[in-house]
Amino acid sequence: YSPNSFTPNGDGINDVFKFKGTGIQSFKLSIYDRWGELMFEVKNIDVGWDGTFKTKSVALGSYVYKVEAVSYDGVKHKETGTFHLIK
Repeated sequence: YSPNSFTPNGDGINDVFKFKGTGIQSFKLSIYDRWGELMFEVKNIDVGWDGTFKTKSVALGSYVYKVEAVSYDGVKHKETGTFHLIK
């Protein structure tokens, strides 16, 4: 599952952009701004992005994600898409 937006405003609801899934052996999430700068990268599906870059909140707007995952049955999954950061 990949969300299409999130709201990192500190209210405890939808504050982190992260993927959910089962049967995942390996995982890598990369997030880029509209100019292609890497904002966040993680290899743990349970960890998400809180909307910060170099300890500062980023601007609202659209961001690009790239996900690479391998399931326990060896199937490789790759997905690229966009999502919105809303404040």
